[in-house]
This record gives sequence, structure tokens and C-alpha cells, in this order.
Amino acid sequence: MRNLFGFLSAAFRRAFLPRRSSSRASLRFLSVCAAFPAFCLTAFCGCAKNTSDLFSRVSELRDNVLIAESDADGEHDYHLCVYSYLREQPLISDGATGKAERVAEFYFTAKDGSDTYVLRYVLPGTEKEGGGELSYDDVKRQYYLICSEDLSDVASLDATVTNEKTKKEISFHATGAKNDKTLSPREILSVFESAENEKISSLTTNGVFRGEIRMRLIISEEKPYYYVGIIDEKGSTFSYLLNGETGKILARRESDDT
Repeated sequence: MRNLFGFLSAAFRRAFLPRRSSSRASLRFLSVCAAFPAFCLTAFCGCAKNTSDLFSRVSELRDNVLIAESDADGEHDYHLCVYSYLREQPLISDGATGKAERVAEFYFTAKDGSDTYVLRYVLPGTEKEGGGELSYDDVKRQYYLICSEDLSDVASLDATVTNEKTKKEISFHATGAKNDKTLSPREILSVFESAENEKISSLTTNGVFRGEIRMRLIISEEKPYYYVGIIDEKGSTFSYLLNGETGKILARRESDDT
């Protein structure tokens, strides 16, 4: 089993990797979409902030993860991971929140990046289809696709990835990676707010929370975690990793480099 502290460190390092715009088709495996909508922040009233108020400061939310594997050719293992996001567009680390959009990120792994692949999927319970040609990331060695789609409540998704050269199709049935004990983003934020009330209060002026929050559901070794990042108006980041079933803070880090 992977060392937990190594996992936590890797999660923090990945927390603020540059994101591609949803207007560009893209895909990579693992690690499925979005920044949470920005609403007006209500008053603090001199006590701990109400979670619903704090939730309005979420500029990015990854709230669903679907995973699938296939050994279609009996020789190589293929993986597909789908993330559902609600994300501020554009996503800027400035402590503010803006207009958010629903996007889905698809990540596909093959033996290498020498082939051209096209992804197709059908939304469950509908006849709506989506997809497109996958791009390849030479650094991450993964194919990826980003599209405008709301998969936040999708429990499973059927998809095919076709090799354009050989016309071979790889079928996937991606299923949700959360378990029955996984807390919702609002529940996680409520627990987090109680545990880090001093930090939240220090970023509150005249009843207004001066920062933005990013939340990402993480699945590792079939266990749920949440990354929670607070970014203040100066761009400083306060990062936390929480147990996805209890909300307990497992690790924290502060950085001026976002």
C-alpha cells in the first residue's frame, strides 16, 4: 500500500497545476469536473460563518469521480477516469469568485501516445452523445478530453475509445468511485469550517470572507479524500487534505506560490 504521507505530499503538489481551458478538447487518466458557482456573500454577523455562505466562495469543485478499466486486447490494460467539475472561468488564483461552468474531464491511458483516439459516450437515461478526439500530454503520458457537460449526479457512464488507425474500439463502463460513507462537499466544508474557524475568521473583514475556496474529491486506493484549498487576496494558498468519510484534517500546508 502506498505510503500515506507520500500520497498527501503528491496531492498538495498537484493541487494547483495549470488547467486547460474547457474550450480546448483534452484528456488524461486518473487523478473527472468543476469550480463552484459564485454567488453574493452574506453577512458574517460576528460569529462563525454559515457554511452556505462559505460555500458561495468555492471557485472550483470536483464532486464526482468515475473509473473504468479494460483489457480489450488481452495484452494491455486501458484505463478511463472521468471527473465532474464546477469551475470558475477563467480559473484565477486571486481570492475572488466569478462565473462558474460545468465541465467534464476524461483521462485515458494506453501503452504510449503514438496513436490517435476518439472518445464517445452516451449520457445514462438519455440519447445524448458526446465526445471528441483526444489530445496527448507528453509530460503526463496520458490522453485527455475536456468538454462542457454536467456529470455531477451520474453514477455510471458507458464510453468507447476508438483507435483511428486500427479502428479498434475499447469499451468502458465507468462507475462512481465514492462509497456510501463519502461526505458531500457541503458536509465536508461544514466540518472543515468548525475545525479551521480561526483561519476563516482571520480572512474575514467586516463580515465578508476575503478569499476563494477550491475543493476536489480524490479517490486513492478506493478511499475518498477531499482537497480543500483557501486562497487569499494576495494569492497565498492554505492547503488541506481531509478524510472523505469523517472530514478529519490529515495534513495542511501553507504556500505563497500558487
